[in-house]
This record gives sequence, structure tokens and C-alpha cells, in this order.
Amino acid sequence: MKKITLFLLLIVCSVSLYAHVDNIPQDEEAQVKGVNKEKKHRHLLKVNLTNLLINHYYFNYELAIFKFLSVDVGYGMIPKSPIPYIKDMVKEPRPAEDTYEMVRALYDTKLSGQVFNASIKLYLGKGWSKGFYFEPYYRLESYKVSDFHLEVDEDVNLVGFQHPEGGTEVDMSGNMESRSFGLLLGTQWFVGKKKRFLIDVWWLGLHYGEVIASVEGRPNVALTDEQLQDIQNNFNDMDIENEYVEFETEVHQDHAKIKAIAPWAGVRMGISIGYRF
Repeated sequence: MKKITLFLLLIVCSVSLYAHVDNIPQDEEAQVKGVNKEKKHRHLLKVNLTNLLINHYYFNYELAIFKFLSVDVGYGMIPKSPIPYIKDMVKEPRPAEDTYEMVRALYDTKLSGQVFNASIKLYLGKGWSKGFYFEPYYRLESYKVSDFHLEVDEDVNLVGFQHPEGGTEVDMSGNMESRSFGLLLGTQWFVGKKKRFLIDVWWLGLHYGEVIASVEGRPNVALTDEQLQDIQNNFNDMDIENEYVEFETEVHQDHAKIKAIAPWAGVRMGISIGYRF
């Protein structure tokens, strides 16, 4: 009888202890599970929607290191293609003749480029990689313009490119490379039943650095010594030197080139969508 009584007493104590453990810490356990679940899904892949409007494909990967801290790397590219919306510029109403010819030349021009971005993100919201954030970043940009063919009449002198017998077609091309540091302010939300999809809004980003840009022209005829001197004189008469911009010029029989090193500033805004895992 004593053994039965002791056995029943142990059962009652066990049930009481189980009820106590099961009921009281459930909220805390759920919170811990929620935190662990967020911590588990620390990898975020995104695509920027705004840049698609200008034929710019930008993707980035974010890794949550801590609840408030992430590292982010992004890569964007513009495949060689016509300048966005340039066709709309040659539609009616037609601009002035000289402007129209310049715009028409741009119609066949091709633009390409690449962007690399590395940053850290400091979050102020609750949860992992969620809410308002500050994002200091380093940005590399490289763009190229090609297939710009400009016809120069005999009465027009384009920095010395002039054919005495009627006209000259000049093949123009250009390159630009920049390196900048900046700060972006944004907000990130997780959506969906399992909160696996995300929306990332770049409210405003500003960066500042240095740019190296060059423009080169190649005429379809060989240049005489007199024409070469005319080009060099035109470069000298442009009076473009100043304390902020450094210029270099090259004049050769088959081409002329002007290069500039200058301060560079840019703005970033946009909306990205993505998925975390």
C-alpha cells in the first residue's frame, strides 16, 4: 500500500512539474525559437527593380553577421546596348537641325558598364537584418560609350577634325571609371507567411570620390600636319584647366584624345526585392 501511495505521489509530482514547465516558459521558448529561426536565415539575395528601367541589372548578396550588422556585396552590369530612351528624343516634335543631327548620331551609340559595391549595414530595427539601416559603402563604376559616328561638314571645325574637300566622319568613343565612398539610408522588410521574401528600399544614398574619363576621336581620313596642329591649338584654346580637374591631351595622325581626372559625386535610390534562406 505504501508503495502504491508513493507511486501515485510521484505521478502527481511529475504531472505538476510537467505542467509548470510546459505552461510558464512557452512564451520564452517561442521567442527563442523565433530568434533562432531568424538567425538561421542569414543569407539574403536581391535584385534591384528600379535599375531595370534603364537596362541596368543589379544583384546583391547580404550576410547577417549579428542581429544589427550585415555585410553586403553587389554587382551590376549594363550590356552593350543603345542609350535608354534615346529613340524618344528623335520623335516629333523634331528639335533644331543641329541638335537633331547630334541626337541622331546618339541613336546608334552603344553604352555598356559594370558596377561593384561593398558595404556594411547597421540596423536599428528589431530582428535580424530588419528595419531602418545605415549603410557605409565603397563603389567602383566603369562605363564605356562606343559606336558614336559624327559627320563633320566642311564648314564645321570639331577641335580640328575638318576635311578640306567636303566632310569627315569621326568615330567617337569614351570611357569612365570612378571610385567612391558613400552612405545610404534605407529600410528593409520581410513579407509573406514565413517572412522569407523581402523588400529593400534605398531612400537616399550619396557618394563622393574620383573619376577618370576619356574621349577619343578617330577620323576616317588621314590628318595632315596642319590639321594636327589645328587640333592641338583647339585643345590649348579650350582653357579647361582648373585646380580641381586635371586634363591630358594626345594628338596623333589617326586620332586625338582628351583625358580628365576630376572629383566625382553620385546619388543612389531604388527598390529591391529578394529572398532569404
